[in-house]
Amino acid sequence: MPKQMTIKEYETSMGIVKKYDSQVTVSRDGSGDFNCDGTDDNIQIQQAIDSIAAVGGIVFIRKGVYDISASITLPSNIHLTGEGNSSQLVLADTTNEDIVENANQLVLTDENIEVSNLYFDGNRDNQTVVRHCVGLHGANYSKVHNNYMKDAFGDGVYMAGCTNIKVYNNTITNSKRQGISCGEAVATYCSYIQIYDNLIFGSDLIGIDIEPASFTTIRDNYIVNGGTGSGSSIKPAITLRGTNSDTKADFERNVVMNNYIYNWYEGIIIRNQKNFKVSNNYVNKMTTNHGIYMLNNKDGEIIDNTFIYNNKSGIEIQSDNKNLVINNNVCKYNMLYGISANGSYLDVVNNNVLNNNVIQSTNAGIAARGTYLKIENNSIYDNQLTFITDLSADITAGTAILTVVDSSIFYEGQHITLSDDLLNETADVLSIDSNTQITLSANVANSYTTANNALITGITTQHYGIRFFSSTGEVLMEGNYIFDNVSSNIKDIGFATLQQSYHGVEEGAASPSSTPAKVGDIFIDSANGNVYISKGTASSADWVQVN
Repeated sequence: MPKQMTIKEYETSMGIVKKYDSQVTVSRDGSGDFNCDGTDDNIQIQQAIDSIAAVGGIVFIRKGVYDISASITLPSNIHLTGEGNSSQLVLADTTNEDIVENANQLVLTDENIEVSNLYFDGNRDNQTVVRHCVGLHGANYSKVHNNYMKDAFGDGVYMAGCTNIKVYNNTITNSKRQGISCGEAVATYCSYIQIYDNLIFGSDLIGIDIEPASFTTIRDNYIVNGGTGSGSSIKPAITLRGTNSDTKADFERNVVMNNYIYNWYEGIIIRNQKNFKVSNNYVNKMTTNHGIYMLNNKDGEIIDNTFIYNNKSGIEIQSDNKNLVINNNVCKYNMLYGISANGSYLDVVNNNVLNNNVIQSTNAGIAARGTYLKIENNSIYDNQLTFITDLSADITAGTAILTVVDSSIFYEGQHITLSDDLLNETADVLSIDSNTQITLSANVANSYTTANNALITGITTQHYGIRFFSSTGEVLMEGNYIFDNVSSNIKDIGFATLQQSYHGVEEGAASPSSTPAKVGDIFIDSANGNVYISKGTASSADWVQVN
């Protein structure tokens, strides 16, 4: 017999929002039910809250700057709101407390709390203790939305031991720690948290930190220009992880989707998760580490993401991952590998599926360390070492914009791209003059100035399509197209036991003279424009011209 719903569960399932019974106003100009004078204004705001705490209701903060010298505490069924950026709650020097928090933090019973349309100033330069703009400890069925939060000494929004919380449409900037985070309170983890449509700009460490939680959705957030602070080497834009002592994949059914991440220390960290999904994220220009890094997970999906211009790998699969499906991702211009299946022991990366990826990175498209890998239907091409130079001077047509020390391997007019500061490639034409000067030569589509820097990307040498390391075990490869990786399409393949081979694409300046490695391989005669396909593997006579 199905469990009977409580009234709260029924209201929640039907999208019913409790109507507040009372409303009081707080002002700086004497027009409110409670009036502040610019000193210790939290006292009058708290009095307003307490006046309707028994019945619940709205506390409306009229426009003005309010001095907060102690935390404002919210009991159940209170909505604290204001007039947007005109209603400013500014933390006084050395207060070292949350600006707003829930009242019953140790018993985990507060619910139906709402904080909206307020401006928070955490005054981080004059605090010494990690505290937050909004701190919820054990609050349930609550919302934090449409706020502007800046300069927290800790986080913009911090949740611990909470369930059924929505955090959305907030702008959070310059937090000393995280933009938004989840943690543990009274041995209780967070669950059923929704974090969406937020703009997080310039947090010192992490953009959104879920540590730990289950049944959480992080979607449609913009997380840009952060992770530059000191004190920690873990500084991703988004992280789903257990505590550092966790060794099992115990946190489940978390989703990271449709987020835009740009210019952060590292993109996404997934650790100690099971039955998770990472999809449709755009991860661009991680300055130090990977697009996504995974450790100690099982039964997860990484699908339909774009990882480009990251300082290390696009996708880094570290040890103790099992049964991961990695499909339909675009990994381009990453400085280490497109996808790295990397582990310390033969059985640490088990039963992963890598297929339908478009991989164009430096060093190698796929680096394989592990066992029971499936590498299917990937396009792996043009993997190479590149340089990316940030140009800070004004650029005009005909100006030499970069000198290459050793450019003898360049082809004039090829392998060089110019993009705007968001890495959108332009229609501008670049050329190499006398193998030393890279010049913007024609079709100036954009005005590049010191305020709108350009990036120039060039190729210095070329590397591998797939590289197998000595710890690689049994591998199934089928239906991959691996070409134009000039050092070699596959490196050290002898370390792996292949169940099936791959469709190779070779190039030469005449008709093929070698014996095909596999039926279906392709040979391109670049001098004469002829294309050949292999019908057998006995001799060079098995190449058949198809045009």
